[in-house]
Amino acid sequence: MAVKNTAQTSRVTKTSKNKQKEKYFGSVKFFKHLITLIILLVFLALLGLVLYLLFGGGEEEQLVIPDGGDGRGILLTPENIEAWRNRPDATDTHFTTEMSVEWEFERWDVPPRKSYIANSVLNHRLMYFEMFLADENSEDGLGEMIYDSPYIPVGAKLDGKLITLRTELAKGNYPTVVVYRIVDEEFDIVADVSVEVIIKILNDAD
Repeated sequence: MAVKNTAQTSRVTKTSKNKQKEKYFGSVKFFKHLITLIILLVFLALLGLVLYLLFGGGEEEQLVIPDGGDGRGILLTPENIEAWRNRPDATDTHFTTEMSVEWEFERWDVPPRKSYIANSVLNHRLMYFEMFLADENSEDGLGEMIYDSPYIPVGAKLDGKLITLRTELAKGNYPTVVVYRIVDEEFDIVADVSVEVIIKILNDAD
């Protein structure tokens, strides 16, 4: 009889616990906990978004597509980039420039703030670039070269922290021309692309 009583007591205990669970899931307390959990998840999602906006999107970019046909820009989205890159009329010398909008140097011998130049993933060839002071009196509009880069593979980016001018410049704004040199497997130049930019020297050297 003792065993039977123990089994009955066990069944009563299990039944009691099941009723307590059912009572909890249908109670106000359960819904309060559920609402608290939802609010916590929303808060974490918003926090993640804020952190991304503050630290993830930092640099201002400009995407220039110089061969848009009739002069209109070509809208590129994550959905159509691959198809556009592999379009039938794509050529090895097609080139897309990708660079920072602002070029600000604390001094001529200090790397620029938040600047970069990239060899876009839309391109097909190795490249390097040269930066010249603009010269209206020269035949090609190019004056003194103030920077030349190493070779930059497709998809790679040269950060501003690696860019130091080779010519001393006083405080001021300077019209410059960035010339991209697209090269083949033998490092021979197959095409050039020129982009005009303004660089700002914020302070004179000590």
